[in-house]
Amino acid sequence: MNSVDIKAFMEKTFSKIDPWDDIDSSYNSSKFSRQLKLIKQYAPKSLLEVGCSEGVFTQLLADYVQNINAIDVSDKAIIRAKLRCKDKRNVIFFCTDITVLKFSRQYDMILLAEVLSYVIWCNSLLEIGYLFERFIRSLRHNGKIVIVNTIQQKDIITNKDIIEYYPWTRNAYYSILETLGMKRIYYKTYSGIKNEQKRKYEIVVYGK
Repeated sequence: MNSVDIKAFMEKTFSKIDPWDDIDSSYNSSKFSRQLKLIKQYAPKSLLEVGCSEGVFTQLLADYVQNINAIDVSDKAIIRAKLRCKDKRNVIFFCTDITVLKFSRQYDMILLAEVLSYVIWCNSLLEIGYLFERFIRSLRHNGKIVIVNTIQQKDIITNKDIIEYYPWTRNAYYSILETLGMKRIYYKTYSGIKNEQKRKYEIVVYGK
């Protein structure tokens, strides 16, 4: 799948409002709470949110981060995100593909929540390496990269995998970050139930 396919896929996905059930899902609410609690501990003044979707988490972040740039590849998602966060003067939204984004400033933190699996679809590991290198260059001294990944989805009745998540893909881009000089400073996994599925996700923080 290439970047054009990803954009088409996301535009189709966002034909439905709140396709990820971010608004009414207790599972996602608890995930957002954990992300927000961790981010608040690091107290970033500037943050780049990659894959902001319709701005549900962006709206929460805006109360704790002075300046936020939030991006998504979907025009539909960005339109809704701008509407949701219309009173948040410290948030600027961009509709763009992260792989072609030109970084014009530096950030205290970059947030990659449930987005790297899509990046893997349409980019080689070499291209991901270049992308991570650009991320790191755009971080201020002591900057952080926060990554959130779903790592398991199982049917609640049969206990069979619904989607197969390959550990080597995550290990590959974590290895790239470490090769580029980033250090893992936080790692934790969480479990929950969503849409009759047992799910598991990880929150990882790398420091510059």
